[in-house]
Amino acid sequence: MYTPENVKVLGTLTEDEQLQNSLSKFNTEKFSGDTLPDRVYEEIKNIALNNKTILDTYIKTYKPSKEFIKAWQVNLEYFAPQTFYSFEQNNKYTNQKAYARNFDKWKQRREELFSKIKMSNDEAMNAPFYLNFIWEIILRTKYELWQESYNKNPEAFLKEWYSDVSVEEGLKLFMDDMTNILTEKIIQKYYTGKSAEYAYVVFFKSSLDEEINENLPQIFENFKKQFPNSNYIAQFEPKINAIIENNKKTLSNKMIFVDKGDQLKTFEEVISQFKGKTVLIDMWGTWCAPCRKEIAEHSQALHEHFKGKDVEFLYVANLDSNNYENWKKIISSQSMEGYHILANKGLTQDIMSKTKGTGFPTYIVVSKDGSYELSKTKYPMKREVLIQQLEEAIAK
Repeated sequence: MYTPENVKVLGTLTEDEQLQNSLSKFNTEKFSGDTLPDRVYEEIKNIALNNKTILDTYIKTYKPSKEFIKAWQVNLEYFAPQTFYSFEQNNKYTNQKAYARNFDKWKQRREELFSKIKMSNDEAMNAPFYLNFIWEIILRTKYELWQESYNKNPEAFLKEWYSDVSVEEGLKLFMDDMTNILTEKIIQKYYTGKSAEYAYVVFFKSSLDEEINENLPQIFENFKKQFPNSNYIAQFEPKINAIIENNKKTLSNKMIFVDKGDQLKTFEEVISQFKGKTVLIDMWGTWCAPCRKEIAEHSQALHEHFKGKDVEFLYVANLDSNNYENWKKIISSQSMEGYHILANKGLTQDIMSKTKGTGFPTYIVVSKDGSYELSKTKYPMKREVLIQQLEEAIAK
């Protein structure tokens, strides 16, 4: 859970270790790999009932204040929905095909638990399980909407989530920014008041950390209008202003687009563009949060280290054929000096297959003789390891 500096969890929920230590915990390892929700659902329900009994016994024994009792009762209301949803979302990645087959069963159980609580509840702002619950909803719902709604019935998805514009306009908005605009719509659908304010904070924190900046300045303006007295404005405004300044940057002559790069089909065709040169290839995507985060953290430092040395930088954008405008916008805003290719699907597959790359970002070091190898550092990048590898390639 992310607790922003201006959200204070009440001490009554955190200070009594005796109560906390007596509550039953959910053992995720016991159910890891389950392809159906029933065992998990029953276990979590039983734990929730047992914890309620423990709390009732504690209250009778120690007679705490009314504030303490109310705070803990509200907190435990969110134990079951938060725990089930968190487990479901984590577990599905180890059983993706089975989860897809049984998605409706998981969703049914989840909705049974969700129906018993308020999605937006300002009285629960001091409840850790509730704050965790908001965190899970804000960070995970969009992925499910992509996979289970847009991919299966795009028109119905667009009519539900972009109802204020035509289907065609909604599709363009979605394709230009699949994350931030949609996340704001999720907040607007589920939350009001202090809960909405906190949901925005979780959203801003996550987007800024991951360098997902599309439309963030405008969304921040919407936030300021809705919460003009929010203490969080001062917390995020400097970073939003930095994005605004970066968005003013334009392409320079040091950002070179490989001639007919979108028509290249093989890795060999790419390498042939750089005969006799040492090249660092960054396989990235505008949609890839880790890729963008690494570019923001390391690209400039790598350029500075190899300034005046015989190293070329090549950024190959993947799975981005429909993101031409955003691709160039990110290149300029992040000052990505070097060569650029917007790869077609075939080129991406050929490069990843021949280099045995397994995901994005992938870094490839090409030597002057045309030989190549994957970087010895994977995500998150250890810059000094990659620098050493490039120095060795230069010396060959």
